[in-house]
Amino acid sequence: MARLELKKCPFCGAEVDTVSVKEKDGNLNIKMKRKDRWISVEDALPEEDVSVLCYMRIGEIVVMEYGGDGWYCGVTRYNPRAVTHWMYLPEPPESEVQRNE
Repeated sequence: MARLELKKCPFCGAEVDTVSVKEKDGNLNIKMKRKDRWISVEDALPEEDVSVLCYMRIGEIVVMEYGGDGWYCGVTRYNPRAVTHWMYLPEPPESEVQRNE
């Protein structure tokens, strides 16, 4: 199973997992898969020890980390089959403290 590695888009600088550029009749056709989407565990797994949102088979969404032999929430280990999809956590909103610095 592949590990998902994010890259910078050469056009906009956004972090994406796939960039495909095709030129047809002089026109550029850019296809990108963004990091803010659900990814099937059958397609790819996140880097180890990175917190991600996980969609579980029972219908719950939980923040977990993947650790090679399963999914972890704190010290609790879950069966690798308990999670069907995952996505990177969104960027936190900018706080007042950050704006004033």
